[in-house]
Amino acid sequence: MQSQIHKNSKKTWLETWEPKTKTLTAFIWLIGMLFLDNPIIVGIILISLFVICMLSNKNIKQVFNSLKIVLPFVIFSMITLIFSNGLNIREEAVNFAMILGLRVLASAIIIRILVSTQSFQTYLNSMNSLNLPPVFMTTLFLTTRYTTFLMNEFKHIKNALKSRLFKAKGNKNTINTYANVCGGMIVKGIDRSEAVYKAMKSRGFCGTMPVDNPKPITKNDLIKLLSSIILIIIIVMIDSNI
Repeated sequence: MQSQIHKNSKKTWLETWEPKTKTLTAFIWLIGMLFLDNPIIVGIILISLFVICMLSNKNIKQVFNSLKIVLPFVIFSMITLIFSNGLNIREEAVNFAMILGLRVLASAIIIRILVSTQSFQTYLNSMNSLNLPPVFMTTLFLTTRYTTFLMNEFKHIKNALKSRLFKAKGNKNTINTYANVCGGMIVKGIDRSEAVYKAMKSRGFCGTMPVDNPKPITKNDLIKLLSSIILIIIIVMIDSNI
């Protein structure tokens, strides 16, 4: 039984990767994507990243949900670029739109891999060791914490409306319902922010978030970093020679 639990809790190579070196790798790959002009190569990278993301999360639904956020913007941008010259569609515009869309989707998956393969507290501990301004770290922590809280609040409201058989329609009642929901959330948000401020003040908060010691950088982390850098350099060189 214990061996089965240990097997199920075994972390992947992405989850054991030290956050600072992993963040640097993600940043380098995001820059490297800007130098790729071949849609086939970018498409292969997109598929490979998608597979890696699924294997690291073990939940395909989460991967699709992360892409659903950026997909409407990608589609809108691609359509705008393709028809930028009216109905006179040019091949260059189609190629550029395709490259841009693939780049954005690949970048979204890279960010998804970065944020989903470690706890936020672990990431905060590592970033704090870089001696970043305390205001930045506090803002990062509070923004992430309450963005997650806000998304959960939206889910509760959606379920509440659904349980009351609410259906969105293009009429005045739908607009009034959305207005009441948004107004209620704003009021609750203001009240909650004041309560949080008073709670932090009563606990002697001085502007610096308390964190634990960061995870040390190991030899394996450096190998992963160097291997990733070499790989993106090779891919850019192959793309430039095609």
